[in-house]
Amino acid sequence: MDLAAQLIQQGRDHGVPGYVHYRELCGLGRISHFSSLNGTMGEDVITALQQLYEYVICRLMQSKINDPSQPTVLHLYYRVLK
Repeated sequence: MDLAAQLIQQGRDHGVPGYVHYRELCGLGRISHFSSLNGTMGEDVITALQQLYEYVICRLMQSKINDPSQPTVLHLYYRVLK
């Protein structure tokens, strides 16, 4: 894990709010879709984020697609945290 990812995770562990929270505090509004980021980020960054999230979601849901009787990684992760 790189340093930036480790620092972000430590912040989450300590309850530091994420980007969406601070975006709202600055009056930029809620994010409901990637197009909500227009005007605050470059189009290339928005496209890269969208591709990354699509990849991650696809990977996390892959076990459900391959074998519907098996829980997804997200379900297992939620059970551990619960």
